Amino acid sequence: MASQVEDDNIHKSGVGGLTTAFLKISSVVGLEDLTEKLIDETKKNIDPETGLEVIDLKEVKHHGAMEDGWVVIYDKVYEVTEYLRSGSHPGGEAEIMKYLGHDATMVFRGSGHSKETLSMLAKYVVGILPSRERLGYYSDMLIC
Repeated sequence: MASQVEDDNIHKSGVGGLTTAFLKISSVVGLEDLTEKLIDETKKNIDPETGLEVIDLKEVKHHGAMEDGWVVIYDKVYEVTEYLRSGSHPGGEAEIMKYLGHDATMVFRGSGHSKETLSMLAKYVVGILPSRERLGYYSDMLIC
């Protein structure tokens, strides 16, 4: 339990003090991993080659529902919720829903998608996988 002096110091030190206080409290109750994740979320990691936010597969997995759907194609992360709602996919939304929260590169490659399809995806890009998680496949089509 923090003393009155520690409490006063936390109040006087502003936001940095809140972060310090939160770290102290989280370590006492065993929430270090959660705390680090919350702090990391405030520091977006940007890929220097593409300028896109780096998003790992663990995060993509959390977006596996029609109301919040992400897929990975050619190492880029796409937020496809709006596209799903539009009902525009020729194979039906069920085809895309199978791969929400996952890397769909192989099925995309095997489905004979056109350059137009890849171009259309450009407006849905939200990030790119970290280099250690990339498959490294590249389309012979326009990369968006």
